[in-house]
Amino acid sequence: MRKIELSPDTERVYVFVVGYIRGHQGLPPTQQEIAAACYMSRSSVQKHLTFLHASGHIEWTPGAKRAIWIPVEESED
Repeated sequence: MRKIELSPDTERVYVFVVGYIRGHQGLPPTQQEIAAACYMSRSSVQKHLTFLHASGHIEWTPGAKRAIWIPVEESED
């Protein structure tokens, strides 16, 4: 269960990331792909990913390509 309510833009990023990972056999999207799909800048994507990581919604290695994954408890929703 999520502890922190997400803003609409952060929720949009989260939903895209989860859907992308599920639709691409576990391969996460790049920040550029997220930015294009969510109609925002890469710097905005980084802010949303930072928040999602800090709140436990995703695991993320900043600076690495395609380094986003969904924790087990989140991926079973």
